[in-house]
Amino acid sequence: MKTKHLSCINILGIKLLFLSLLTLSYSCTKKKNTIPSFQKEKISEITSQTAIFEGVINNPDEFQIGTYGVIWSLYHISDSAGGAQLDNLYNFEKTYKCVIKDLVPNTKYYVRAYVTESNGKYLWGEELSFTTNPSETTPFNLNKTYGSVQDIDGNIYKTIPIGEQVWMAENLRVTRFNNGTPIEQLIVDSLFNNYGNPAWCYYNDDSVQFNNPYGKLYNIYVVNNNKNICPTGWHIPTYNDYTIFKSNLPLENNGGVLKSTGFNFWNSPNTSATNETGFSAIGGGIRENSTYKDNKELSQYWVKDNFYMILSSLGTPPSSEIGISNSIFNMSNGFSIRCLKD
Repeated sequence: MKTKHLSCINILGIKLLFLSLLTLSYSCTKKKNTIPSFQKEKISEITSQTAIFEGVINNPDEFQIGTYGVIWSLYHISDSAGGAQLDNLYNFEKTYKCVIKDLVPNTKYYVRAYVTESNGKYLWGEELSFTTNPSETTPFNLNKTYGSVQDIDGNIYKTIPIGEQVWMAENLRVTRFNNGTPIEQLIVDSLFNNYGNPAWCYYNDDSVQFNNPYGKLYNIYVVNNNKNICPTGWHIPTYNDYTIFKSNLPLENNGGVLKSTGFNFWNSPNTSATNETGFSAIGGGIRENSTYKDNKELSQYWVKDNFYMILSSLGTPPSSEIGISNSIFNMSNGFSIRCLKD
């Protein structure tokens, strides 16, 4: 009887032990499943100053997220590293795709995704590394197919469709209106600015360095002339053309998608430049009264109706925006021209 009782206690103990282990196993399994896991992480579309970091994160409903984001660095990112939330993980509970921007050409970077618990503890994805490309030697987007157009001087320009419009993808370099009337090259400031004469100049009056690819700078009397400086079938854009143009661009970073990437044609940081439209804007600089300024810092393109379009190296962080201004106070300046197909 005593033995049976002991046997019974033993069986009960085994059952309790089994249930305890089962509960512990279930508890551990449940705990493991409540921790977010990073999967399918990869780096793609590397340029001289951008890269795309993407992946998938599984996040059980039980896990309380504090913050989340992506950190990239010139150095290894340890599990103990704190860091600013430099970019969000888009569509966080399923997939994320982060554009890493404003990088230095030909440089190795490390990148990790993270989440934090409500107590601030970091949970990390795998550390990946990549090296940016050398700075681009061409202003164009090599993944785009360009057309072409020729001016009266025989200069041939690449062209690119953006929405329903077709734009020159290069700055104008012509010295004549398309009816053959010459346009003067004027260096003396008073002649360039004040006498109503159509005129052009080279940045810094240097044809060797600045005619190609930056093109010529023209005064407003070229723009407001009854003669057309653009090739036949093309024209200087109007304000209405500009508004249509802008409507074909993304709401965010609508300047960055127009700018050539890298630092050969723009100074750093060339904020958010992707040139995904193929427009290939470059920092041609301007002539302001008697001063040449902002080469590789600024592009200003004449628009009819006394306006001009503006792009800059700096842009408006964290993206780069296209802008337009009235030129009534800039009648004496020299800006670039991009022609638009009729």
